Amino acid sequence: MTAIAPPDLAMGNLLDAEAATITFTDLGLPITIATPNYVRHKQGESTIIAYRFDVSGGGITHGYAHWCARPERADDVFAKAISLRPRDTVLGSGVLRVDKHTVLYALPNDARLRQLRWFTDPRKLKRSMATLAAPGERISARASESEILRYKPERRVVCRVSIGNAQGDTQDVLVRYTTKPHASKLHRVVDLLRERGVAAPAPRAMLEDGRVSIDEFIPGVVLREAIDRRDVEPAAVADAVLRLHHVFASNDERAGLAAGLDTRTADDELERIRRGLDGLSSLRPQLAGLSGLVAAALTRTVPDGVAPNTGYAVLHGDLHSKNVMVNEGAVTAIDLERVAFGPAEIDLGFFRAHALARPIRAGVSSFGCGPFTDDVIDAYCSNGGRLAAAPLAWHTAVGLIDQALLTVRHLEPNADRKGSDLLARALSLLLTKTEKRNR
Repeated sequence: MTAIAPPDLAMGNLLDAEAATITFTDLGLPITIATPNYVRHKQGESTIIAYRFDVSGGGITHGYAHWCARPERADDVFAKAISLRPRDTVLGSGVLRVDKHTVLYALPNDARLRQLRWFTDPRKLKRSMATLAAPGERISARASESEILRYKPERRVVCRVSIGNAQGDTQDVLVRYTTKPHASKLHRVVDLLRERGVAAPAPRAMLEDGRVSIDEFIPGVVLREAIDRRDVEPAAVADAVLRLHHVFASNDERAGLAAGLDTRTADDELERIRRGLDGLSSLRPQLAGLSGLVAAALTRTVPDGVAPNTGYAVLHGDLHSKNVMVNEGAVTAIDLERVAFGPAEIDLGFFRAHALARPIRAGVSSFGCGPFTDDVIDAYCSNGGRLAAAPLAWHTAVGLIDQALLTVRHLEPNADRKGSDLLARALSLLLTKTEKRNR
């Protein structure tokens, strides 16, 4: 992939796998390829680029480059990193100065996720997972392992951890480590949902003052795979979403939970997505014109609010086919980190947007991209869920814009074309028939 650097990004070569590989091997890193897979850009200030490194001799590891517009800022970043005594890694030194603008961190070193090694290094699991051991049980470091599922530098990491003991038994857990100490709040909410019959991963432990959440690992396959295999019924997915949305039947119950949950509104979504479109225009100026049209259409068509404690549902907050697990027909929602109160159209719009985006992002069509998603929404409404057509279309458009942002941030091949197609699809949902004819 040939990356197009934004105007103030002098290190655009680090967004290209071939150029980045040359840069890092010239520094002496023992790698065969450096693949950039995530970028976060603040115009005029700094850029974070995450990498997957294929290590010479086998194996993979991760790291990220912190690029600063001002060299003196890079001096400060490097000095602080060195003062924290970085750990050596399979790549050598845990922190390297790439050039006058850039500092490279190699896993498990991270400027803000300071305890990363305790959850990504199998040798550390014996100590960090000790709270999960049964009385008299000895955790075996050799029999334990950690697999990184998602990593956003200086923000969050999600790992699947397999904990082995001296007797040869294992247990799998999901470890989520973030910079925000909200694990205790999340565990309280999930415990309450589970008490009311919502299928969700059981909380197991909290560490690091609430910044680390350890939860039950749900077996099975993600919904996307189950859809492609036709191993799940739309009604089962709709029932799981309805059970979550309607878990608190009375206004008193909703009001009691409100103290522990955020509320999301269409106005909140508009503000969030407009910031995202501004960032997209900065990172990809060639998409700025279309981004402006989409932002204007969103603002013009934002749905009216829903009265609190009447029309609000308990939202998953990030509902899509990779955040639902299917195991022998049973449907379980996972990654409830964004659970909130809000219009039900937020969840169903995001779910629909992911299905619409899949052919564009992955270049494949599937059963889930059309009939399955429509059937889930139909079953949801038939069984008591209330959805309004215009807000559903608006939140679907928001979901498509999120997909465009992810396409660019994750540096996917042909990201500009995909981003443009996704924004155009979102715009088509927002325009009236007259506006479409006049375009």
